[in-house]
This record gives sequence, structure tokens and C-alpha cells, in this order.
Amino acid sequence: MEDRPAVTSGSTDRSKGANNRARFAYLLIGSSAILLLLTSFVRACTQLLTIENVSMVVPVANQSISGFLEHSILYQPRDVVRDGLPWFGTARDDWKAGARKRKHMGLDYYSDTITVLAAAAGEVTAVGRGKQWGGSITIRHANKVETMYLHISQWKTFVGANVKAGEIIATITTPEGNAIQPQLHFSIKVDEHFRDPLPYILERYRTDKTVLEQLNRFQSTKSARVSERDSLLKLFLDRR
Repeated sequence: MEDRPAVTSGSTDRSKGANNRARFAYLLIGSSAILLLLTSFVRACTQLLTIENVSMVVPVANQSISGFLEHSILYQPRDVVRDGLPWFGTARDDWKAGARKRKHMGLDYYSDTITVLAAAAGEVTAVGRGKQWGGSITIRHANKVETMYLHISQWKTFVGANVKAGEIIATITTPEGNAIQPQLHFSIKVDEHFRDPLPYILERYRTDKTVLEQLNRFQSTKSARVSERDSLLKLFLDRR
């Protein structure tokens, strides 16, 4: 029988040291991955506003507040006559013969592909599809606050679901309902009354220079954009 080499304490210590270093490396990699996931989640859940003590995040994945504003109130739709201007209170259906004119009760966010997030924790109370809205979702939050999400292509939730703020609830990849290009219509109700999100966004970001510059740019161009659309609407109606 051959003699086996003796295992010395030095080789055992080196083996333990290598194992410890390997464990530390795995822990470091795991911690980095967790940090990366948390950072991505925070980015996807940028604060939007607070209303009736309900804190809301931007309802679009991986979008900053500045990006949200650029793609909503500062965005000029390709067909501004039929799609309308994207902020609260603007005219809708005034280009349709015999249609009842109405006001826009929310904000429109434009992008070719949109991953829609729940703006706040709550219960999904309605999921449906209609000729005007396309796919739609309604979520009831605390303190009689509701949010609505329209022009949805595909739902990722269901009636009765309890969702968290920032949870994916839908995707938008094509124009839905009466939308001319892919867009998310986002609206807020308090006690069954629509609220303009902009004053609440201003309150939330009143010390943010970038957001204030965007809101000032919006206010300074708002009247001119309405007048421009009015002129385009007249041309559209004259051609009929």
C-alpha cells in the first residue's frame, strides 16, 4: 500500500482562506446585483406628486420626472388637431362633425412603447375596452383618490388585484381607441372629481430647477400652442 502524503496545517489554512475569499466574492457580487436591482426600481418609480396624502410615482417605467414632462405637456402630437394638446383642460372632439365637444381630463404621455405602472398602491376596480378609450384600467387608492389609465394595448392586471406603487399594470405598443399615435392617458379623480395633476407636480418639485424650467417653458408657450392648433383646426374644417 502506498503511503499518502500528509495534509499539513499550512495547506488546510490556505484552503480555508481560498474558500473564504470565494464566499466573500459571491457575497460581493450578490450585494452588487441587489443594489443594481434596487437602483433600477427607484429609477422606475420616480416621485410624481402627492394628492390627499396619497403619494404617486410617474406611471411610466424607467422615466424621470423631466422625461415625463417632455413626453407629455411639452410634447407636440403629430396630428394635434385630432389627438389634441396633451395637457388637462384642452379641447377634444371639436374636429368631428356633429360630435359633442369636451375637455381633456388628464395628461397624455407619448412614446412608441410604454410600460404602464400603478401610480400608487390600491385596488384595481375596472379593466375594460371601449371604442373611445381602447384598453382602460381604474385603480382606487386611499382617501377617495382614483387613477385611470387609457389607450392600453395589453393588460397586466385584473379586477380585484391589490397593486403596489410602481407595479407594472399594462403595456402600450399601438394607438388604441381614438388615439392617433401610441400614448398613455393618465387622469386623477378625488371624490369623483377630476384634478389637474400639474399644480401638484409643481408643489412636489417647487425647488427643482430643471422641473421649474420645464414648467415655465410650458406656461410661456401654452397660449401660442393653443392658437396654432386653432388655426390648424380651422384649415381642417374648411377642407371638409
